[in-house]
Amino acid sequence: MITLPMAMALLVLALFCQGCDRQKAALYKGPPTKVVIGIYRGETTALVYVADQFNYLKQMGLEVELREFDSGVEAVEALRKGRVDIATAADFVFASNLEEHPDLRIIAAINRADNIYMVARKDKGISTPSDLKGKRIGVTETSIGDYFLAKYLNAIRIKRDDVTLVNLPPTLMEAEIASGGIDAAISWDPVARRMKERLGPNAISWPAQADSSWHFVLIVHASFIKKESAALVRLMQALIMAERSIESDPTSVQRTLSKRLGMTEAYLAEVWGDNQFKVLLGRSLMLTLEAESQWMSKAQGGAGRKQPNYLKYMYMDALETARPESVTITH
Repeated sequence: MITLPMAMALLVLALFCQGCDRQKAALYKGPPTKVVIGIYRGETTALVYVADQFNYLKQMGLEVELREFDSGVEAVEALRKGRVDIATAADFVFASNLEEHPDLRIIAAINRADNIYMVARKDKGISTPSDLKGKRIGVTETSIGDYFLAKYLNAIRIKRDDVTLVNLPPTLMEAEIASGGIDAAISWDPVARRMKERLGPNAISWPAQADSSWHFVLIVHASFIKKESAALVRLMQALIMAERSIESDPTSVQRTLSKRLGMTEAYLAEVWGDNQFKVLLGRSLMLTLEAESQWMSKAQGGAGRKQPNYLKYMYMDALETARPESVTITH
């Protein structure tokens, strides 16, 4: 005799199995699509690494090659030159490229981060942020660090002309601050963390974002969207699977990324909370892009110039198809 509790248990099991069947049926069974992704090597792009490491990309019919770069600036440059199909970069890198390359599109944000730091050498007479005046500061031009450097200097009331800016890619920045070639530098983790480790007790550091998050985004050419719109839907699905893995077992994911990226598990556990690994297209991204665009306009002497309508540069269809609730931009 089947009791009411038994019947309820069987019903729950049946519904669960139906969900399993739907998930299995959703896996792609056609010929694979080859995609080259230019990826920043770091925990910031964890969703892409997890999707690759856990074979979610393959399950969704994507034959992906990950080409690693030291910054999003370099990844977008590779995209512009046709060396990659998709680039991962900060929202600011997209905004700073848009005027010269209006065919670029954002298809999703994959992280919202708070990991930008100013790192300085104590032996250069720097003990407070105001001591940065007159110093040589390393920065990667047109990167998110460039944007936050301007905001940081403004907050501590130092004019940009009162410091000497040295344009450096992240890897050279580490070497320059270690050798004393520059007095300070602004960058993101893990670069900022490595600079502090190399300087040891001679390092002093401050958060440089003032509670203003930035987004890591996926950028493509409009022509790639026309050619591979279906593949982009499957990419969104694979990244959503990676997002769920991070949510359900972050420790296991950190262990996997530690081996893949050559970072310690202790480091990843410490900085994990500085990142929000979500596949989204939301209002926060739009507001950030608009603020960055306004800053660039003023910095270039174009205050009052008409700002881009970023809605035109968002490709929302792929994410709306994969998970509609992840698109909260009004359009």
